Amino acid sequence: MRVTGIDPGLSGGIATLDGDEVIVVPLPVLNGRPDLHRIMLGNAEFVCIERHGIRPGQSANAVQTGGINYGMLIGFLRSEEHTSELQSRFGISYAVF
Repeated sequence: MRVTGIDPGLSGGIATLDGDEVIVVPLPVLNGRPDLHRIMLGNAEFVCIERHGIRPGQSANAVQTGGINYGMLIGFLRSEEHTSELQSRFGISYAVF
């Protein structure tokens, strides 16, 4: 089973466990947001994202940025899920939602 975990912070990362192999890469970032075009999940069977939270001493701006990044990644995963379903069901090679 291939499992992927994502830390959505700007200094976060993506870790994938594939059998005995562990692959860890920094979260791709462009202009202060996750670079969704460069995120590679491969054929992960299960993906989880660290829940966004507030730490003591964080500024309101940092909290808002973290929430936006978390939402972008949730939307990305949802669109990937639907894209895969359309590909297998209807033979569509690419879909945008």
